[in-house]
Amino acid sequence: MFAHFRSTIVVFINILLDGGFKYIAKALGTRIYSNKIAYGFSLDRPERFEILECDKELEIRLCQKSDKIYFNRFLENRRLLDLNVNKCYVALIKNDQPCFIQWLVMPSNNSSFFDLYGDIFPILNEDEAILEGAYIPKTYRGYHIMQTGISKILNLQENSNISKIFSFVDVNNIASIKGVSRCGFKPYILRVIKWRFFKRNVFYKELTASHLLRYSRSVE
Repeated sequence: MFAHFRSTIVVFINILLDGGFKYIAKALGTRIYSNKIAYGFSLDRPERFEILECDKELEIRLCQKSDKIYFNRFLENRRLLDLNVNKCYVALIKNDQPCFIQWLVMPSNNSSFFDLYGDIFPILNEDEAILEGAYIPKTYRGYHIMQTGISKILNLQENSNISKIFSFVDVNNIASIKGVSRCGFKPYILRVIKWRFFKRNVFYKELTASHLLRYSRSVE
């Protein structure tokens, strides 16, 4: 818990130094009082994913230091960038402009990931992974980039040993819900994170008929 608190404070300070006051203000507001509800998605990896095309031609590569300027103003992305999770991918369009970032968290990151986030993600088995931290700059939204980026990442030979993938998406994030659903992910649980004056409680709930109805309307 202390490691989680310390890493958060370090990130806050770095973002403030970069002029990101409004992001810090939003994050502080969340920690004073909020209820964050997310679908937990899972996918049993097929032998090969169908590449889902989008309206842009994309190239996938590992994130480089020069890419961070495009993504490090956002708290969760900044925390992951500082953690140096070993599989952080970036999608590039024709002019080599980064337009999408996505982390694929592996079991080797269990310890550092838990230090950063606590118990809001499952501990991974040897053949499992978590998709986390997806982000598309506003300029590139609306082109279905996420579905193409994820399917290309999971089709890389270096990721062929993964048999099950998880992802957690806020119930109000319709674009990301559609993105992971197009890739074949299915909701299997509901995660609730409650913040009350900087104290966080995390619990999980079974999906009810009303939850599934809301989900189905999100992907229509």
